[in-house]
Amino acid sequence: GTGELKPVTTAGVQILVTETGEFTIFNKDKHISSSTEQSGNKNVNIDLRRSERLKTLPVVSYDETEEDINNYLMCAQSLNYKMPESYSDIKNRDDREQWEKAINDEINSLLINKTWSLVTKPLHKNIVDCKWVFTIKNDIFGNPNKYKARLVARGFSQQHLVDYNETFAPVARISTFRILVSFANNFSLLIHQMDVKTAFLNGLLREEIYMRVPDGIKAKADQVCKLNKSLYGLKQSARCWFERFDIVLKEHNFKSSSVDRCLYCLDKGHIRENIYVLLYVDDLIIVTQNSVTMSNFKTYLMDKFQMVDLSELKLFLGIRIERNKNQITLDQSSFLKTVLNKFGMSNCKPVCTPLPSKLNYTALNMDETCDKPCRNLIGCLMYAMLCTRPDLCTAVNLLSRYQNKNNKELWQCLKRLLRYIKGSLDLRLVYKRSTYNHIVIGFVDSDWGSNEIDRKSTTGYIF
Repeated sequence: GTGELKPVTTAGVQILVTETGEFTIFNKDKHISSSTEQSGNKNVNIDLRRSERLKTLPVVSYDETEEDINNYLMCAQSLNYKMPESYSDIKNRDDREQWEKAINDEINSLLINKTWSLVTKPLHKNIVDCKWVFTIKNDIFGNPNKYKARLVARGFSQQHLVDYNETFAPVARISTFRILVSFANNFSLLIHQMDVKTAFLNGLLREEIYMRVPDGIKAKADQVCKLNKSLYGLKQSARCWFERFDIVLKEHNFKSSSVDRCLYCLDKGHIRENIYVLLYVDDLIIVTQNSVTMSNFKTYLMDKFQMVDLSELKLFLGIRIERNKNQITLDQSSFLKTVLNKFGMSNCKPVCTPLPSKLNYTALNMDETCDKPCRNLIGCLMYAMLCTRPDLCTAVNLLSRYQNKNNKELWQCLKRLLRYIKGSLDLRLVYKRSTYNHIVIGFVDSDWGSNEIDRKSTTGYIF
């Protein structure tokens, strides 16, 4: 009513405004400017006090309904490194030369191995289809270092009792691998690794199989490939390869373990002089003490198969192995980082426990399903649990019981488990040289009726 308003203070500056629109600016009782001084000038430059508050990045929320920038980065990365889906896809790619070299290497291996013979297509015979599969192999740090092309038969086009019969083939147990590594470290033995190039091509077929001529091979229109040896993708290829490898080692007086058929031992009368071989599909681990013995055995294998000598064991099935004079460690930090990226949790806030102290069993048992990849995530976590992360056992075991529910509560618990993994990426199994001699030590514990629904107890043990 007086035509004059109270002073307004902002950022340490007082502005006095009248009803006629005139204003005067003060800073700590000091006159700075007025509207009459700024007449004809629309832009008034005022040197305001800047805030001293530290700027921080906003906290990212990981609610299941939101999509963060990490998902877009993952999507862009997957587009940049998208593998060719067929033989024709490589023609318009920037890395065409690398893929062509990989294809030529595979074809040369097939021809040298005499995997097939070109014959005229027979009447009334099932012709198995085939395709090219492309991938990139990574080093111990997860970086791509090798382009790989593989010609595979489409096993689904085979006919039972016509093109195949028995298909089972064993692989080494992860527990056997860990025991062998611990054993080698305890007795100061050498641990080397070899890779069998195109391993499945070494298997001998019992059935008569005809296959379509693959892309990249010149042949007449009426010709097909009659397979002389096994090929990737055939239902019996893994079995054929294992039978061939088993024969080769037993010809050299090796014996397989009665507990794990993929663990072989050449007994020379003393633990330190024996040779131990562990086979996982086409990956070999060789353990012995003498470097000359190691070299001679590698030469024997190279005479039988096309092998790649990888020297000391550093990476096996995604497990990184580091060794010094007194201990050996196993970890899957690279694999777990990939899991965090895959499920959009690479920047999540870590927690110190895998599960909350009060787990809501009732909510986990609800039938309200969601569209989250719970089973996929549980499968990834289960692999880490079985290999190098026993601390995940209880949580993964419990949550996997509710896979068929696939509800929001399960997804929230799985995300919490990923937050625990985020804070424990550096955890690893450590095997130190022991002063004990062949003593098995066990630990066991149990709770009491922890399940709120059926009051069942849970027992756990480790040796």
